[in-house]
Amino acid sequence: MDTDTHKDRLVKEYSDLCDKLEKLIGFIGGEIYPSIPADEQNRLRTQAFVMRQYADILQERIAWGKKIPHA
Repeated sequence: MDTDTHKDRLVKEYSDLCDKLEKLIGFIGGEIYPSIPADEQNRLRTQAFVMRQYADILQERIAWGKKIPHA
């Protein structure tokens, strides 16, 4: 039986996303990144940007959820 609350799932989703974003940023700053085609570099930078926005939204939702006693 799954007993995770909605807030628990949001926190896990945020944590997992931050881990993936950290790895992507590390890859972008790494040795292989400059050797890949420019269009793929652009896609990876765009992906990192959108992931950051997504993480910010999840963080806001988590903070909002803390204000609701039953959430």
